[in-house]
Amino acid sequence: MSKSITQLNQVSQEKFVNVLGTVFEHTPQIAHKAWNYRPFLDATQVHQRMYELPSAVIALKPLLTVVNTIIFDSLRRCTDGTSRHDQKSSLPL
Repeated sequence: MSKSITQLNQVSQEKFVNVLGTVFEHTPQIAHKAWNYRPFLDATQVHQRMYELPSAVIALKPLLTVVNTIIFDSLRRCTDGTSRHDQKSSLPL
């Protein structure tokens, strides 16, 4: 199904993903996130947004890893009273 940019800007997120979900890297999540950047002026802008999204995720990955480690450590302390740091320091050498 062919959609004009105007039509594409007006569809629900679900329909947007149905139309473009496999177009870019066969990854519907990219189309899902790109929907939030509407309205698009033209197909070039749609492509640019979808191209930039994976790059942004890759750039944030080291930060997300640190944040996830902190959250994991905090949750572990809440559930069993120890942290990863405590566990490392208690390991025999």
